[in-house]
Amino acid sequence: MIKPTGTTGTAAPTKLVALVVDDDEDLVYTMSHLVARKGFQVHNALNGAKALAKLPAITPQVVFLDIGLPDQSGYDVCKQLRQSPAGAEAYIVAVTGRDEPGDLLREANSGFDQHVTKPMTPAALNQILETVRIRQAVPRKGTGEEGRGMV
Repeated sequence: MIKPTGTTGTAAPTKLVALVVDDDEDLVYTMSHLVARKGFQVHNALNGAKALAKLPAITPQVVFLDIGLPDQSGYDVCKQLRQSPAGAEAYIVAVTGRDEPGDLLREANSGFDQHVTKPMTPAALNQILETVRIRQAVPRKGTGEEGRGMV
């Protein structure tokens, strides 16, 4: 059983939310732990259906999404995330062992924001989490709001 589900990490007034989706339990556990140590509230899922089922209850600012899931492709999950009010604004990262130009194009067409080849380096993880923090802190055009969930 994967332990870092729900709220993890250090206490903070408003935490950014991350969703880690992969069928490899060890990878999910490790990623969840590392992201939680950076102050994020972390949720996880071992397949696409479980990830999408979490959406009504959470609004993730970042999703780490494997392409090769057992029940559906990460491409399809990404498209469904983009169609959901809870996932439409998320920064969605394809985390995969594939790195062909056709894969990158398909990811972009599916709605991914970034591609990272497994294994993800600590520097890549830090860059992604910092990008998410900055996106949340910058005022959104046309709304007059300061970004959601400012840390």
